[in-house]
Amino acid sequence: TKIFIPSTSSADNLVINEIMNNPLATSDSYGEWFEIVNTGINEVDLYNFIIRDNGNDYHYLNEHIVVLPGEYIVFGNSDILNENGGIAVDYEYSNFYLNNFIDEVILQHPNGNIIDEVSYTINTFEVIEGRSMMLSEFNLDNNLGENWFPSNILMGNGDYGTPGEYNGNNSCNGTGDINVDLDINVVDVILIINYILYNQSDFDNIECLGDLDGNNIVDILDVVLLIEYILGIN
Repeated sequence: TKIFIPSTSSADNLVINEIMNNPLATSDSYGEWFEIVNTGINEVDLYNFIIRDNGNDYHYLNEHIVVLPGEYIVFGNSDILNENGGIAVDYEYSNFYLNNFIDEVILQHPNGNIIDEVSYTINTFEVIEGRSMMLSEFNLDNNLGENWFPSNILMGNGDYGTPGEYNGNNSCNGTGDINVDLDINVVDVILIINYILYNQSDFDNIECLGDLDGNNIVDILDVVLLIEYILGIN
């Protein structure tokens, strides 16, 4: 729950905005991450802030991470791209883990005040393997599962999420399975290329299924993402 502390601290405007607690493209031990956003008008230095849960997970932020107004910061358990699924992590933490079923993400000020806190359970949040949980709007209570949705924005590693970016929601869910045969392969690549070249398709939903990057346009970038997914390139 977002807690606004009666103080002059600009940290009050930090919001936990996205959580990847159960990656599929890589193991949990490398691919877990969460994101915060600065919804205020002033920059915030996170030096000596704490991320923790209500159990034994506890980590001091030992770097001067300055969050600019409107900026998204990604925290992860690995910042090595070929380990974490290609996620651009701004800060690598330790001794903090995201349970697949029930856990808390708590951001705490050095003075002890809780800046923001999200408590999720698999019963109250829609937790899907390989898809991050994303907050619908910054001003909503982020402790209520109804205000979160599983991402359907495909990343280059085959998982879904928007680390470091706005939580856009592509309602058409571009899976890349153009002929809907439950197998994503070179046939789907050919179908997308033919659609781009000739603007014709035997599959009515190709504008949704082929929009892998969620920008509402089926173009060559979607072809590249699909090929990378098929080849297993992160």
